Formats: sequence, C-alpha cells, structure tokens
Amino acid sequence: MEGLEAGADDYLVKPFSARELLARVDAQLARAALREHLAAAEERSRIARDLHDSVTQTLIAATLQAEGLAAPSAAAPDPRAGEIAGLARMTRGALAEMRVLLAEMRPELLERTRLGHMIEQLAAAVQGRMHLAVSARVGDAGSERLPPEVRVAVYRIAQESLNNAARHARAPTAEVVLAATGVSVDLTVRDAGAGFDPEAVPAGMGLVGMRERAAAVHAELKIHTRAGEGTEVSLRWRAAEA
Repeated sequence: MEGLEAGADDYLVKPFSARELLARVDAQLARAALREHLAAAEERSRIARDLHDSVTQTLIAATLQAEGLAAPSAAAPDPRAGEIAGLARMTRGALAEMRVLLAEMRPELLERTRLGHMIEQLAAAVQGRMHLAVSARVGDAGSERLPPEVRVAVYRIAQESLNNAARHARAPTAEVVLAATGVSVDLTVRDAGAGFDPEAVPAGMGLVGMRERAAAVHAELKIHTRAGEGTEVSLRWRAAEA
C-alpha cells in the first residue's frame, strides 16, 4: 500500500518470475507510449482549432476582398487588374493550403471528409503554392464508405505525385482524375513535365513511400514516365482485392 500511495501503479508479489517482470515492464511501456500519442494528438487538434478560428478566418476575409477587387468593371477598368487577379489567386491558394494543413493535422478529418473534396482542395493548394496549373476531375459518389486507410493512402499518393510534378518535373500543368465509389478507387495524376529515367530515380521523389502506401491497402500502383515526356501515376483499388 505504501508504494501505491507514493505513486506506483503496479507491483509484484515475491517470489516473482523474470518472465512476469518483463511482461509487466512491456505493458507499462505500451501504456506510456499510448499516453504520449494521445497527448500529441490532442495538442495537434488544439493547434488546428486555433488556426481555424484565427488564420483561416482572416484568409477567408482576404480572399473575398481580393476577389471583389478583381471583379471586372466596364465603367472604370483598373490598370492594376492583372496584379489584383494574381493576389486573388494567391489568397485562394493560401486558403486551400490552410484547409489541407488543418486536415493533415487532424487525421480523423481525412478519414471523414469526402475524398473528392480533399483532392480538389489539394489541387487548389498546390496550384496556389507552386504555380502549377492543376485541373481536378472527381467523381466520388459513395466514397464515404471507403475504408479510412484507403482514403488516406489515395490522398497521400495524389499529394506526393503533385509535389513531384511541381518540384522535380518542373511541369507547367498537371491533371488529377479520381473515380471512387464505396468499393473501388481509380486515381490518375499526370503532368506535362520533364519526366525521368525509371532506372535512375532522383532522390527525394518519394516513390518508395508511394509504393509502400499502395501495398499497405492492397492497391495497384503504376508509374509511367520517360525523360522529356511527362509522368503518369495511376492507382487502382478494389474492395474484393483488399
């Protein structure tokens, strides 16, 4: 009793075996790791809420104001119309990127949010941040029934593919096509960039991570590319194959 009153949360009665001692130590370490994980998740959620209530609201106001200024006026054309339109694009991109960041800080949102909406937000964020013209065509009726781990894997692979198009391929344009239901996903990300030699993959492209994510959910990932001819990343998942 004295030990428990002093702060201990477990004890062994003598005589005890080394096997029992190790099992109890492992259990204690597992509980400590879980507490740390929950504390970190709660802190991320708190920061996400604060960002949503402050920075996101400011970006929404700035976006609305910039779009209002960018609206064409036949009566009095503004010589700075091009600059104002650029500002509107930047604020829209920043707002989309903030929404993506908030979702990434709270993985449960990635699991609950409509997959097509997340892909659209991702495309807008990449376009605003990296000056890559991204078009997104999504069809995701019923995708809310997809397993959470599949939704997250699809999102992360699309994210890495677009980042590669902007950073490594120096592509001027990219396209994301998503067709998802409750039992299937087909994702294609193609760009008009420099492409690369599959036998000499540049460091930092994250291809290994993409393949690992696809394998973890039993999806088929294909990457078609050739130097000077752009890149196409395709992902195929079927519930029957999972």
